[in-house]
Amino acid sequence: MMNAPFLRRIAATSLLVLAAAWPAAAQQRTGSLSVSVYDTTGAAIVATNIVLTLPDTTTQALLADDRGTVSFPDLVPGRYTVFAEFPGFEPATVEVQVRAGRQTRQDITLEIAGFVEQVEVAQDTGDRQLFENFSQEMSADDIATLPDDPEELAQVLEEMAGPGAVIRVNGFEGGQLPPKSQIRQIRFRFDPFGAEYHESGRARVDIITKPGDGPIRNDVNLAFRDNQWDARNALAPSRGDGQTKRWGWSIDGPIVKGRTGFSLSLRGVDQFDVQTIRATTSDGLVSDLVTQPTTRLNVDFNVEHVLNETNTLRFSYDRNTNTRSNLGVGDFDLPERAYNAEGVSHQVRLSNFGTFSKKYLNETRVEFSIDETTQASLSNAPTIRVQDTYTSGGAQVDGGTRSWEIQVADNLDIPLGKHNVRTGVDIRTGNYRSDSIRNFAGTFAFPSLAALEAGLPNNYTRRVINDPVVEYRNTQAALYVQDDIRLRKNLLLSVGLRQESQSLIADKLNLAPRSGFSWTPFAHNKTTVRGGAGIFYDWYQTNVYEQTLLVDGVRQEDLIIRNPGYPDPFVGGNVMPIAASVIRADNLDMPSVRRYSIGVDQQITDWLRVRSNYFNEYGWNQFRARNVNAPVNGVRPDASLGNITQILSDGTAESQGVDMNLSFNYRPRRLFGMFGYTLAKRENFADSALTLPANNLNIDAEWGPAADDIRHRIFSFVTSDLFWGLRAGLNVRAQSGRPYTITTGFDDNADGVVNDRPDGFGRNSERLPWQTSADLRLSWSTGLGPVRAPAGGGRGDARMQRG
Repeated sequence: MMNAPFLRRIAATSLLVLAAAWPAAAQQRTGSLSVSVYDTTGAAIVATNIVLTLPDTTTQALLADDRGTVSFPDLVPGRYTVFAEFPGFEPATVEVQVRAGRQTRQDITLEIAGFVEQVEVAQDTGDRQLFENFSQEMSADDIATLPDDPEELAQVLEEMAGPGAVIRVNGFEGGQLPPKSQIRQIRFRFDPFGAEYHESGRARVDIITKPGDGPIRNDVNLAFRDNQWDARNALAPSRGDGQTKRWGWSIDGPIVKGRTGFSLSLRGVDQFDVQTIRATTSDGLVSDLVTQPTTRLNVDFNVEHVLNETNTLRFSYDRNTNTRSNLGVGDFDLPERAYNAEGVSHQVRLSNFGTFSKKYLNETRVEFSIDETTQASLSNAPTIRVQDTYTSGGAQVDGGTRSWEIQVADNLDIPLGKHNVRTGVDIRTGNYRSDSIRNFAGTFAFPSLAALEAGLPNNYTRRVINDPVVEYRNTQAALYVQDDIRLRKNLLLSVGLRQESQSLIADKLNLAPRSGFSWTPFAHNKTTVRGGAGIFYDWYQTNVYEQTLLVDGVRQEDLIIRNPGYPDPFVGGNVMPIAASVIRADNLDMPSVRRYSIGVDQQITDWLRVRSNYFNEYGWNQFRARNVNAPVNGVRPDASLGNITQILSDGTAESQGVDMNLSFNYRPRRLFGMFGYTLAKRENFADSALTLPANNLNIDAEWGPAADDIRHRIFSFVTSDLFWGLRAGLNVRAQSGRPYTITTGFDDNADGVVNDRPDGFGRNSERLPWQTSADLRLSWSTGLGPVRAPAGGGRGDARMQRG
């Protein structure tokens, strides 16, 4: 048996061995380095020769892969030198610091040989981005974890950025997202206060593509979804059949090596979703499922050309077609209420980005678009609506719209020492034509099933169509100037002014001052405090203006009959016809918004980041409607007309809230994702510019929660690479219920609108229950055909995905 002294000696010896081994073990912790090489257009340069010089002066040389990237694993922490060269380009040398336990990423841009000039820019783009609240860029590894399907990608990006996010591709809003293989950069800008922005509080997602370079590349994407794994709707009799089939093919590559690249993508969607019907008719409970098919086809063609060493020209053409069936069905609406819709759109975009006179940065964008939509009802029979019970009859929609729009925008950056002045102009004009008609066969409103069975409707409305065609123009223009000032190394200040005007609004002077700051208080640069304040304006929407032209008493008018007969509204009952009703708008001001916010961005570790932001917003000159010809003691001020829906710009709105976001990218476990939470409150006077109040003699009683007042929003997103090319993605969303209004189903104030509320119930005073959803996505990718050589050679590859 061992004695105590011997045990103590063994323990002491073990401690000495561990103490000696600890520094050696610590020295064994290594890092890694990933180097990506691009040309001045952002295209990856394949097979670039990259030489890494180690701290001990030894070297390692590798050729870049088809993404222009090489990786150096197991590097001893220290200072390294990277040299990159490729024929036809000027070589470049950079120094990087490799740290223990970390992956360092370094991008290198090679200039075309013979065109290299020194561009004197006092402040780079990164400095300017610091002024925009909470700017965050996704790395190439982060982008690789996102869904491959462009529609799913757009949904994830919108949820990561927040409600109402604006997605721009190469500076343009709207349109389809490019294939993920053609995306070079994704940057989020949260709550920006830059004078170049029109919207207030809406996060922006900027996507920059890369032109085709290197060998010709083909990508094939297939996706299939079936609802066999979906949960059954609690109100549905069965789960129902839902299915989505998506396919995509893209090709990109060089037209002129190092100068001109192209990309072409075709994408199609064939899906049908299921809508639940839960209604009560005179024959009893109706519990049914209706399938809503949708087909879409997108064609996207792009060309990017390097004009010179500092300017890049981009051209794109995008065409989208879609067909949707069985719309307007679900909840209380029976299958006979269905209608179909078709649409086609064309977009041509041209942009130039670059520098001139060695120091000025300029971006010019031109866009021309055409949109056409048509719709047709399954039935045009009169509509029968029973309060909170069911709706039957035809959808009564026909016709469509056609419009064209042109946008011309230019931004110019002028560096002046510690100042970087940015100025720009944005002009949009368009022509709009509509022959769309609705409710031309009339709608009967019943307060209850008992009233229906007795044949006693309390209201009948019909749109009288004399001339269904209306055509008009709209022009919007904005000018802005902004000065970004570096007061100190860790403190940046931005001040700007924006002027907006619109042809549909008489007041042309609408100045919007803006300011913001970015402050990094500590030397480690992991904590940033950002804030801003400014005035914003909202446009007068063309679809609202269109109604004032249509329902003018000449082209179209609304017929209203109180206590009509049934089924002939003019025979039987206690018929009380109301004269023709119209919609008007005069002397409107542009809706205005004052917003301020402040928040903190904290990098906790290399893979974990947290962001929080408080915002407060107040709006005035907000649009709302009032029936200025409502009966007073049973008598209308203008006996020759019925309801006169007057659009006013005297409403207000208030909102405030807190956004919190936790994002992570833990590479050792191949985990990428985020968790977001928003607590907010929004109140206003009207759900829309054409919504009439319950009591037109007291319109301020309409103050209450806004239609989009969702107090709690939760979103989480996580992806992980598993094995053998298999990737898992989990999305979880939850939000508190939307508000809704309790109505009586009667027209006690005799204004011809059935929206009266019970005593003690305000507008949007009730709430729907919480809504939650969870999506689990498994995808598998593999290469088909021969492996591409590092030097290229023109062979394409295909990737298949099953999800």
